[in-house]
Amino acid sequence: MLVSLSAGSAARISSTFCSRWFISAVSLLLLAVVIPSRISLGQSESGSLVDGGQDPRLQSLSEPANLPRKTLFQWSYGTSFGGGAPLDEPLVSDRPNFTQSSTTVGRGVSQFEMGYTYIQDDKPGVDADHETAVTSHRYPELLARLGLFADWFELELGCNYAHDLPGESVLPGLHGGQDIYVAAAIAVTPHEGILPEMALIPQVFLPTGAEEFTADEFLPGLNWVYSWEVTDRVSLGGSSQANRAVDSDTSEAYTLLAQSFCVQVELTEHLGSFYEWYVFVPDGADSEQTKHFLDSGFTIPVTLNLQFDVRAGFSLSDSGDDFYTGAGLSVRL
Repeated sequence: MLVSLSAGSAARISSTFCSRWFISAVSLLLLAVVIPSRISLGQSESGSLVDGGQDPRLQSLSEPANLPRKTLFQWSYGTSFGGGAPLDEPLVSDRPNFTQSSTTVGRGVSQFEMGYTYIQDDKPGVDADHETAVTSHRYPELLARLGLFADWFELELGCNYAHDLPGESVLPGLHGGQDIYVAAAIAVTPHEGILPEMALIPQVFLPTGAEEFTADEFLPGLNWVYSWEVTDRVSLGGSSQANRAVDSDTSEAYTLLAQSFCVQVELTEHLGSFYEWYVFVPDGADSEQTKHFLDSGFTIPVTLNLQFDVRAGFSLSDSGDDFYTGAGLSVRL
């Protein structure tokens, strides 16, 4: 049924309704402000603050703005930032496997990794029926990892010395420094469910080595590293790389692609192991060939900040090194 009201009656009804609505709204607002401030925000009946006077709900919302990020991004919004290498756990090293770590060392942390590698390979001899065994030594394989600016940023500097010695030769062989390695590791995301922990590593080799071992030009590249923690003892990892390289026969530049997959198993509290496959694929090279490798080894954490390692591997391709083995250590400061 329709009811008609005069303009005056409608105005009085509207005025009365607005006044009551305003009073009700103010009362609700006071209740919403005063009561939570005395109860939910941690105020006791005596008026003193408990638990720092911080509502857990408000604390969970304010934490992301107050806590430092350990990764540049997250897969989803949350109240804590994963990634990074906690100092109350054993260090995470790039060595001894080919696949680098997807975890940065953390801001203000310095980590030094070094070692020695022995390489055995049979090269073609003076005729097709003979081969020459060439032994190579690589040391100190020094890699300095410096956490700068934020937990998700890491500067990497690497240098190495090479000594190649033909087995049937009385000559001292070739020896000298190799090109210096410079990189910036950026922890992009933490591990979350089926989504991996990831890092991007822009890198470059500088033409600083001895004449026998230098590429004689800048060789930039990009390394994408990713990993999953399957259980408390088992983790999976891999890396995909694209780098500029120089053909050893023609000195022409080409793109060197690299792919790796690695399984890491914590055997005991003081012994870890890894099992790895990796491949180098020359794209556009004149003489270089694809090389596949398998390797395995052990990591031995002595303390939280000191780790020893050993490894051995071999080539699945005729063009690769037949066998290599080595040992090293990593120190976190």
